[in-house]
Amino acid sequence: MDLRNRLTKEHSKSLCLEIVNYVGGDQCRFDLLFSCMEVQEKILSQRAAWAVSFCVEKHPYLLEKHLTKLPQVIAEAVHPAVIRNSLRALQFIDVIPEEVAGHILDLSFQFLLSEKEPVAIRSLASRLIVRIGAPIPELRDEIIEVFTDLSNHESPAVRSSIRQGLKRMKKRV
Repeated sequence: MDLRNRLTKEHSKSLCLEIVNYVGGDQCRFDLLFSCMEVQEKILSQRAAWAVSFCVEKHPYLLEKHLTKLPQVIAEAVHPAVIRNSLRALQFIDVIPEEVAGHILDLSFQFLLSEKEPVAIRSLASRLIVRIGAPIPELRDEIIEVFTDLSNHESPAVRSSIRQGLKRMKKRV
């Protein structure tokens, strides 16, 4: 399958699932799909990111090879879908390596605190902040403080993620 061609011709859930089935657990095919997500072409990267997140949901190990460059892909994303689906994909990774976790944590704080970011990105960012930051005692209090401040001013979806995060953070104390 010519992934690049298929992704630029159509945008549908059925195509996304067709690509996910085509990639399956094959690392080479996933690498090609991931390379489509990295490009600076809005339509191609947006559509590839959607399929990448579903592939990682089924086969999390496929993303391991790309974890070190994922923060850069997120930071340079040309479409919010790349950010959203990258953050979503990280939910399925058992262990985020330390050298990547710090970058992801920084980006997640930037997204959460930016009112111009879409709600889905901010909500996913809050979950990653808890996941990465909760085990670190030095960060826990800071995260609780930030979440508490935000919990009164946000949209319902972000408030809900923040409340859930606060519950998990307070259980760890």
